Formats: sequence, C-alpha cells, structure tokens
Amino acid sequence: MTAATIRRWLSAMAAAVVVIGAGWLSMHSGSEQEPASAARADLGSPGGPGTARADLESTISKQETILAKKPYDERAAVTLADALLRQARVTGNPGLALRAESALKRVLDQQPDHYDARRMLGAVYLSQHRFRDAIEEAKRSLQSRANDAWTYGVLGDAHLELGEYTEAFDAFDRMAALKPNAA
Repeated sequence: MTAATIRRWLSAMAAAVVVIGAGWLSMHSGSEQEPASAARADLGSPGGPGTARADLESTISKQETILAKKPYDERAAVTLADALLRQARVTGNPGLALRAESALKRVLDQQPDHYDARRMLGAVYLSQHRFRDAIEEAKRSLQSRANDAWTYGVLGDAHLELGEYTEAFDAFDRMAALKPNAA
C-alpha cells in the first residue's frame, strides 16, 4: 500500500467516524447541528421537535396526519421519512424504513425530480442495505445539486459497504471538501 492510499483510507475512515459520531450526537443531544435542507429543518431545529424517542413519535404522528389529508405533501413526506429513519435506529424496527420509502415514493410519483424526497430516498435505501439503489439515488440527486455534501456522504457510505473503496474515498473527499466539519 502506498502512502497516498493509506492517507486516503485514513481520511475516509475519519469521515465515516465523523458522520457516525454526528448522527449519534444528533440522536442523543436532542438537536441537529445544521439541517441539510428546508424540508428537514423541523427535526432537531431550535424551536422544532427534538429527536428523543417521544419527540420522534410526535413528529411521526403529526406528519402522518398531514399526509392523510394531503398525500403528496413533499415537506411532510420528507420530514416523516427522516423521523422514521431516526426512530428505526432507536427501536431497531426495519419496517419503519419501509414506511419512509412509501411516503417518499408517493411524492416522487407526482414529482419525480423533487430533490429533497429523492435525496432522502437515497438515505432510506442506505438504511435498508440496498446500496446499489442508494448509489443511483445519490447520483440522481447530485445531477440536480452537485454541491450537496450530505449526498456525497450517502454515496460514500454505499460504496464503502460494497467494498468499492476508491469510489468511497472519492465521495468522502468531495464531502469533506464541500463541508469540512462534523455537521
């Protein structure tokens, strides 16, 4: 292994630790440092619902109520999917990711290029270990917004899980260049 390869490997591992650590902190601190998009701004935002189990249950209930009345509400679907993925991590219930996928696909059936729904679907696929699907969604999202560090994180995680280290390192390098902090 060359020194450059070792540095890239260490850089990717450090990025993964930062992503995992930031996720853990946001789950346990009750706040998210910086929402990635306006549609996700509710969870963990100052003044918004928290990410504790009870707060997640409340957010899920509220968003499902909105979607029962307006099934194609993009903001509600993305917020619901985010809360369901967080709740799935807390409870270990993989069925919650299926509910998140369903809500997002309903929106995408009406608005195939809705950016926030598409990028969240990549995270849902990642949580379901559907790594190829996550890569495709991340790539599709990056066609719309090539400077989204969060989407490069999804892309890097999916490639890493598939053992595609060069692609993973490239994605993590791009992510770190765009947003060189824990958020």
